[in-house]
Amino acid sequence: MKRWICGVCGYVHEGEQPPEECPLCSAPASEFTEETPVKSQSEESPLEDAIKVEQSPDSELSPEVKEGSEEKRTARKWRCTVCGYIHEGEQPPAECPVCHVDAKKFVLIDSEEDKRLQNEKAAAAGDKRAEKKAAAEAVEQKQAVENMKKWNCSVCGYIHEGSEPPATCPVCHVEGEKFVATARGSVAEEQGSTEGKGLKRWRCTVCQYESTGDFPPEKCPVCGASREAFVEIDAEGNVIGAEPTPEEEKKGGFYDTLCHLLIKHHLHPISAHFPNGIMPAAVLFLLIALFSGSSVLEDAAWYNLVVILVSLPLVLFAGFIEWKRSYRGAKTWIFLTKITCGIVVFISVSTLVIWPLAEKSEDWGSVVLFGLELPAHWLYFAIACIGLCAVAIAGHLGGKLVYGARRR
Repeated sequence: MKRWICGVCGYVHEGEQPPEECPLCSAPASEFTEETPVKSQSEESPLEDAIKVEQSPDSELSPEVKEGSEEKRTARKWRCTVCGYIHEGEQPPAECPVCHVDAKKFVLIDSEEDKRLQNEKAAAAGDKRAEKKAAAEAVEQKQAVENMKKWNCSVCGYIHEGSEPPATCPVCHVEGEKFVATARGSVAEEQGSTEGKGLKRWRCTVCQYESTGDFPPEKCPVCGASREAFVEIDAEGNVIGAEPTPEEEKKGGFYDTLCHLLIKHHLHPISAHFPNGIMPAAVLFLLIALFSGSSVLEDAAWYNLVVILVSLPLVLFAGFIEWKRSYRGAKTWIFLTKITCGIVVFISVSTLVIWPLAEKSEDWGSVVLFGLELPAHWLYFAIACIGLCAVAIAGHLGGKLVYGARRR
């Protein structure tokens, strides 16, 4: 029967093959080495004699054999603390036949010192396995981060992080085919690299545009707010220091609740679709009626203008609340331009609706618009074109405020 010694904790296994795993320290079979016993002739002879005597049941053991076998049974076992070699005898060998250390490195098996050493080896083996496991997990995590990409939704601008784009966009619900890979590495890595370069991150408190640099920009490229409107943020997007308090007009009660609901449910962009969508159709109907004299298109254009005029008070009020509450009432060029465009649209549409009623012309539906004489009908159409341009400019600036901050 062969004896196998664990090179990690010194455990001894008997068998033709080493165990697949050490039952003491869980070391693999490759850590076991076969023991090569070294015996002297004086030790071998009494044992052989004892075996021969045992094979002859009728014979009686001589006193010398009995004494040798008794000594063999009561012999002590010593373990080399360096290589784990096991020695049997009253005293340890002068030198280990495996690693050649002296007798001082041997300890008596099952003694307190031996148990302490075995426990230390087992603990050390466990620490090594824990270190290997932690290193393997770190490598896997690093590979997973390296394989991650940033996917940008080409419809709404939503950014997804992962090895593959999502099945559908969680914002606009388009299919994953609309996502475009923008850059490798996670957002956290990019932020860490930015911090490593000493660059700070800044956020506009008006439109939420973000930039990096030692200082914020002189003006926000989206809303035009000054440098004072920027605050410094950390890698997680939290404001460093105190954030400026918004100057809001809060009256409390019903009014404040109404403003909160208007902003929460995006009433301004919803109501703005009425002038944005109907005004082009009304101007087109007027243009065709101007040259064709179609009374049907004149009526259709006028009724469309009435719908726009009815919706404008809600559009302007919701836009004012959005400006005061969400954008802190910033008096930058983009907001002043939008306010001016709203006033121009209201005046132009009101004129287009009231003028034909004030004329009370009997020629309503003639070749000229609503019976207006030259050049009045061209002036009427020019006012409609001015209103259309104001609607287009206001819509463009609104889109810039909403989507411009996403383009870093």
